[in-house]
Formats: sequence, C-alpha cells, structure tokens
Amino acid sequence: MKKRIQTIDYLRAITMLLMIFVNDFWTLKNIPDWLKHAPADFDGMGFSDVIFPLFLFIVGLSIPYAIEARMNKGEDSYNIFLHILKRSISLIVMGVMMVNYENANNEVMIISKYSWGLIMAFGIVLLWVNFSGLKISDVTKKFIRALGVILIIFLCLIYKGNHGAEITWMKFSWWGILGIIGWSYLLISSIYLFGKKNIKIIFIAFLLLLFLNIQEGEYYNLIPEFKIIVSSSNHILVSGGLLFSLLYFKNVYKLEKIKLFKVAFIISITLLLFGLFLRNDFPISKIYSTPSWSTICLSISIISCLSLDFILKLNDSLLKYIGFIKPAGTSTLMCYLIPYIIYPIITLLGFRWPELISNGGIGLLKSMIFSISIIVFCGILEKRKLRLVV
Repeated sequence: MKKRIQTIDYLRAITMLLMIFVNDFWTLKNIPDWLKHAPADFDGMGFSDVIFPLFLFIVGLSIPYAIEARMNKGEDSYNIFLHILKRSISLIVMGVMMVNYENANNEVMIISKYSWGLIMAFGIVLLWVNFSGLKISDVTKKFIRALGVILIIFLCLIYKGNHGAEITWMKFSWWGILGIIGWSYLLISSIYLFGKKNIKIIFIAFLLLLFLNIQEGEYYNLIPEFKIIVSSSNHILVSGGLLFSLLYFKNVYKLEKIKLFKVAFIISITLLLFGLFLRNDFPISKIYSTPSWSTICLSISIISCLSLDFILKLNDSLLKYIGFIKPAGTSTLMCYLIPYIIYPIITLLGFRWPELISNGGIGLLKSMIFSISIIVFCGILEKRKLRLVV
C-alpha cells in the first residue's frame, strides 16, 4: 500500500480544525471582523472566507491518489466512476439535508428543528459508518443501514421550513458545503479519470472553468451565462488542487526539488497577481463566488501547502507535537458531523455558554478548545474503528 502523503493529511487536518473553529463563531460575541465572513457587497474577504476554498483545494490534491489506489486494486474506469458517482451523491444528499436543517421551522413540524437535526446526524452516521474493522454480522450491518434510510426518509416526510416568506418542503437554496464538495469532486475526478490522467487536458479544463467563472457575471454580453450546477469557482479550486498535486507531489515533469518549489511558488504569486488584476472588474466576494476571490484563494492554498510541506520536511519531529490533530485529516467527515450532534443537544437541554467564555478573546479560546476536543474525540472513535466513509 502506498504511503500516505503526510503534508496532505495534515493540511486537511489543520483546515478541518479551522473549519470547526470558524463555524463556532455564531456562539461568540465581540470578535474581530477580520476573522468573520466578509459581507456580500464588501470588496474583500475575512479569515473565514479562506477556509472552505482551502478544503476544496485539498479535495483536488487527493484525487490522483484515490483513483490510483483503486487502479492498483485492478478496478477498471467504469467501476471507479461508479465509486466517484456514489461518493458524490452521498455528499450531495448530506449537504442538502444540512442546508434544509438551517431553514427548518420549529413551529409547524411535528418535532422541533433541533430534534430534526439530531436525528439527521444519527441517520447520516448509520448510513455511512464504515464497517471494516467492526466485528458485527452481515444481518446487523443491513439493519443499521436500513434504520439510517428509514430515519432520513422520515425526516424528509415531516419536513417544513422557511424559504423566504413561504413555509415549504425541502428546497435547494444552495447545496451546502458537502453538496458543493460532491458536485466539484464529481466533475474534476471524472475529467481526471476519463482524460487518462493527462495534465494538459486538466489544465485546459481549468482555463475553461476560469472563463466560465468570469462569465457567471455575464461579463461578455454576446455570450450566455453558464453554470455547472454550482459556481465554477468551486471547480477551479478543486482542479487547481489536482494540477498542483500532479505538478508538485507527483512531480510529473521530474524537476529537481528546489526548482519544483520555485516553480510552484511562482505559480502561486502569478495567481495572486491575476486575482488582484481581476478585482478591477470583479470585487473579491465569497458570497458571489467571483473569479478574483477564487484565484486569490487558490494562490493562498498553494502557499499554505508549500509552507506546510517545507516545514514538515525541514523538521519532521514536529509531527509528534501536532499528531493529535491528525484524525481531522483521516476521519474528516466524522469531525465535520459531530457539531451537528452537539449543537442540537445543547439547545434541547437549554444550555447557554456563560457570558465570560463566549466573549472576545476568551470566546475564541473556547471555540478553539471546542474544535480540538472534537478532533481528539474523533481520534478515540478512529482507534475503535468507528469512521464515516462515503
């Protein structure tokens, strides 16, 4: 079995840690604006606006290794594509459920919004728990999966939510974080798989996606706007991660390490300057998924990856000090889901954080401790072979 790339695992772990951290900001007061998401019409971005793009970039980094591992097991392209499709649909379903949870109406459903969210989280666990390593019978496995399906169907049947001024059944106002990952993973993995892993084909696709991202604002009047389900900005970040993985980690052009590092650094600076140039016509905005935002975030992602890779190669003993966060890079979906269990339980119990530890710098410390605690807990679950796999 091919050794995992430590830089990718730890970059994913750090990103998930920060994602849980910034997602907990809603429990805090009086924290600096630069840490939050920037408003839609503000030309710029906050720290929170960089985290999800970095995760999409990491999805792209992992694609070559995931597909290569299946090919090494003797799987053909058709079966690998079916696996990609299954993973994508799973992520999209989870994303849609989570988005609708946000809009669920407490007053008109037969159960409370928070009970609905808690059942949703347990249903996801039952449906996508990884049974390998667990000593349970096939009958029990089928029962667990069936129970997960029943719970999700039940939630869909009873759902009522606020969508604008209306109370309606589920709507896809947006696809959610997991849904966006699912759609982007489906497109870019398919291009890589059926493009025969050709870096030139992927680069052409990247340029086309960049053009589509520019045209999402109907920049060229004579050309219609076109969107591939979700904004091309998301596909740009995943395809950018894939290209960087091939260039840097797989080193397809067989460059010397120092030259490889310089080329990667120059690419990141070029993307940054290009994003700033686009800013003249496209203000930086995560909400509107502008091309200036996507290219600047891609630059930041590359620089972050290069920096971490350099640090780990310079001093790999550092791993023993940050090893406790690694489960966030290997049990990522479980780490992301656990807050969807904790928050509803806290609300249903009527618990509220004391003012002292939900305010300012102390509140930020509380959120970081909360994030680390989730990751440590996921590490305990991972040792007991409890992981979610899609």
